[in-house]
Amino acid sequence: MEVLSAEDFPCPSADPAAGAQAARLLANCRAPLIVAGGGVIESEAGDELRRLAELLGAAIVPTTSGKGAVSDEHPQVVINYFNSEPFRKLVEESDLTLAVGTRLSSGSTGVWRLPLPQPLVHIDLDETEFNKNYPAQLTLHGDAKAVLGQLLEELRRMGVGQRTERLETIRHVKALIYQTAKERAPREIGILESIRSAAGPEAVIVCDVVQPAYWARPYY
Repeated sequence: MEVLSAEDFPCPSADPAAGAQAARLLANCRAPLIVAGGGVIESEAGDELRRLAELLGAAIVPTTSGKGAVSDEHPQVVINYFNSEPFRKLVEESDLTLAVGTRLSSGSTGVWRLPLPQPLVHIDLDETEFNKNYPAQLTLHGDAKAVLGQLLEELRRMGVGQRTERLETIRHVKALIYQTAKERAPREIGILESIRSAAGPEAVIVCDVVQPAYWARPYY
């Protein structure tokens, strides 16, 4: 029996012209929103995503599959709680969406009722995901890690400096969302806080179909 050896495949970057156009859009916006999906984790692109968000002063909104791409403890990571008024206000006040490695599925967008800010720039390795659920002004076909690195390099070349104007707003919204959850589900959130305190931040938990588990998806 022949045993096939593993092959390494290159991680494709986006078309250079499309990458440059995306960088210009990012450079010209003032309140970007980054939606991080499972493709960020699959590509091990969390560091690139964090660096881009910190450069642009962007809010990072992880989908369920993208949770953990950047730690929830990071001050710019905002829980995707689309029924929360503070969250919806943050989205409404944003002026660009960068969707990375996500299908923008019903579960991450409130059955597609969440009005994502335009323009929408969509990065994905699977080009069949483009314009499926939300129309994109610009699509970047490539690996998340490679394309985010490409954007960082282009923004550096353009001389874009770190932006901090929106950070306090993002932190405030993040705190309001968590406080709202504690008021709506004090018992469930209390259980999650106790587990986190006992198990530590690096613990892996497995959720069954119980009430605390529903709240664990966004809040653990």
